[in-house]
Amino acid sequence: MPALAANYYVWPAAQLLNFTLVPQDLRILYVNVISIAWTAYISNMASSTASDAPEASGGAAAAATSEAAGRAEAERQQRASGVAGAAVMSSIGEY
Repeated sequence: MPALAANYYVWPAAQLLNFTLVPQDLRILYVNVISIAWTAYISNMASSTASDAPEASGGAAAAATSEAAGRAEAERQQRASGVAGAAVMSSIGEY
């Protein structure tokens, strides 16, 4: 929620400055610079939040790793069945 509150402070002020002070040909560049700074701020908030709760992130990381391994295995099996299916289709096409 602090990011949302910061959002309500940063972007209206940035756009007010953009449309009142920034020349028209530099507006995109100005917004891009503000966006890079905003992204860095949000990334910093996310990383500090994740490092503040190592117990919660450790369990979540283990669950995510397990889920990723399950997805990888399912994709491997799907590719293997796709290869077998392609072999069957090519043998059907030969008749």
